[in-house]
Amino acid sequence: MINWGEIAHFRSDEFLHPELLNPTMAYMLDDLRQQYGKPLLVSSSYRDDISNARVAGAKDSSHIVDGITGYYSGVDLTVPGNKIRSQDMFKLVRIALALGFRRCGL
Repeated sequence: MINWGEIAHFRSDEFLHPELLNPTMAYMLDDLRQQYGKPLLVSSSYRDDISNARVAGAKDSSHIVDGITGYYSGVDLTVPGNKIRSQDMFKLVRIALALGFRRCGL
């Protein structure tokens, strides 16, 4: 269970079905934002099968609740204004990989 009082950089209302978000992912996202040092905005989170098909998402998309864990872990992020400099993008990816993120779409 996520203790949203411990999450400094995101609010539960930024996520669709925050109760289904993998707790580990919530804390990893908070660490990512802390280390990146700039605002990050949630642009996509939970998807049901219909929504996932509508956006041509992968059948094994991490935005869909996993049948084993009961959680989803797919979260798409953007920056304010949706404009990011190349060096900031690479910094963000390096931090994400160091924190243990296994999937990172750009």
